[in-house]
Amino acid sequence: MDTVIYNILPTEMQQLVQQIEERIGREIGIRPLSDQARRMGNVPAIQIEDNGRHLAVDLMLPPESNPAPHIIAHEILHAKHAILDGAPMLQPKIPPMKIVISAINNDSEHLHVIPAEIMMFPEAKAFWERDFTAGLHSFADRVRNDRDRKSVRNDLLRFMLVTSAVLPDWNGHDAVDAHLRNLSIVSDANNLRQAYASVSGSKEQVLSTLVRFHRLRTDDYIVCYAFAPPAPLPAHKH
Repeated sequence: MDTVIYNILPTEMQQLVQQIEERIGREIGIRPLSDQARRMGNVPAIQIEDNGRHLAVDLMLPPESNPAPHIIAHEILHAKHAILDGAPMLQPKIPPMKIVISAINNDSEHLHVIPAEIMMFPEAKAFWERDFTAGLHSFADRVRNDRDRKSVRNDLLRFMLVTSAVLPDWNGHDAVDAHLRNLSIVSDANNLRQAYASVSGSKEQVLSTLVRFHRLRTDDYIVCYAFAPPAPLPAHKH
């Protein structure tokens, strides 16, 4: 990894970088953020690519950015989740599923990544409170006006799950609940909370639960591991 970026990280994160690089047999690269990623938020991102011979992990940064250490650490934790922890990831079988599959992957990882980030960097808690509050405000308009009710439903259910799991004392939960009532999906939300509570220790079962609540078909996606061939998700727990 680039020395300047590496040196702003605490020792524990530097050790994670070394472990990831040893596992993939190459350095974590630094690349400019892609145009697509910039349109989605212009914030740092991690990219993991498998060309059939080796894995490449790149930290993508916005131009002229100076991200805080916890932001860099957040992306390294995403890479750790896939490469060192062996967590599964979904891959879309067809292009129209790319956005929703990416969102499911990201939020399933956030259930593990954000608590670890806050544990290492207590200041990250305030950052995520602000980020979730901004996300909450975006739902106010979507709940009223978005004609794609399925998309709003799925996004709000994931948002509810992540915020309640990683920031239980965040002051936005009542507003989230109000949006759930407006969409008449309180029952879905309660069922998702209960399902997650019963499988939260299993990365495979968490992903399987999100797939089920998104009502995805098996021909919409495949399941991949960083160091294993595509595999089916485990059977749902009820």
